[in-house]
Amino acid sequence: MRCQYCNQEIPEDAVFCPECGQKQGISVCPECGEPVEEGAAFCAECGAKIETGTPEIAEDIVEEIVEWPPIIHEEELGGQSGEPEKPAKKERSMVAIVILAAVILAVAALAIRFLVLNKDTDSQSGEEGITMDFADGGEEAAEANVEDADYNLLENDELMLEGLVKSAGDDRKVLQWENELTFYGINDKNEKILLENADTVMIDDADLPEGVFDGLSANASVTIDGRLYFMDEALYIEPYEIYADGIELIEEAKKNVESKSEYVLPQSSSKLLTGSDVDGLSLREINYAKNEIYARHGRRFKSAELQNYFNSKSWYNGTIDPDSFSESILSDIEKKNASFLSDLEYSIDSRGYQLDAN
Repeated sequence: MRCQYCNQEIPEDAVFCPECGQKQGISVCPECGEPVEEGAAFCAECGAKIETGTPEIAEDIVEEIVEWPPIIHEEELGGQSGEPEKPAKKERSMVAIVILAAVILAVAALAIRFLVLNKDTDSQSGEEGITMDFADGGEEAAEANVEDADYNLLENDELMLEGLVKSAGDDRKVLQWENELTFYGINDKNEKILLENADTVMIDDADLPEGVFDGLSANASVTIDGRLYFMDEALYIEPYEIYADGIELIEEAKKNVESKSEYVLPQSSSKLLTGSDVDGLSLREINYAKNEIYARHGRRFKSAELQNYFNSKSWYNGTIDPDSFSESILSDIEKKNASFLSDLEYSIDSRGYQLDAN
């Protein structure tokens, strides 16, 4: 027969090859024909799977017990004596086993990572809605839910909202409505935001005239047309126009501001004056304040200075001659304020304001 390793002719009953020293009768790989270690599941050379089970070895070989190294005659070694070299196949087999074990560990690690990632994905892919006002998950979550927004401020940030004006503290005002809305946009940090369950918006009053909401009743419906934007995690509206009961409040407030600037004491027709109201006024200003009470009712003046002064006011319309004017058309508040200012004028100077010829 021939050796399984070196293919040399050897005796039929040989347990070891006299040429290479390899043991005979060991299982071989069905794919590449290389010997495999006893009990190995894979071939160390080609990696093919080895069927488990006891390899088919001749009974006489199995029964025969041979100790290493085999006895070999000197003539068989070409006149050389000594032990034959141990086979190198064993070292190659160990290297292959180590490589195979490393591959198996790597595959196992990848499998475990896949299972963990899959589990995390499943736990995050539920259909549970966002419960916070601002969408969790940062920009990606906000962008993913943009279709849920009632208003996309990136496409159109100019809207008209209707509701009630409420106080938010620190003299700030908000517009509040009944049905909750969802807004999508970008804040001052250039982050995409999805604001859900919104029923209020902060009113940006930076450019609004003073007193624009003065006189509004608690339940007065207000419509604001303006630009919406996010800042400091809050939604703001910059009003362009504000309507209540058919009146544009911004323009009305501007007129009131302009009118007030044309009066020395604009409150003299609506409240009783006190010393704090006239504190710091000159004698001339006190005289003008007294006579503007009459001028509101259309009185004309003999004094050229007074007439020219009131002619310069947009609110003045002089139609009644001084001799025809009667204080009976004044309200009680106006009568008391005119008397208060006259007493103050003459207390400062017993002659009063000299250029006032009435």
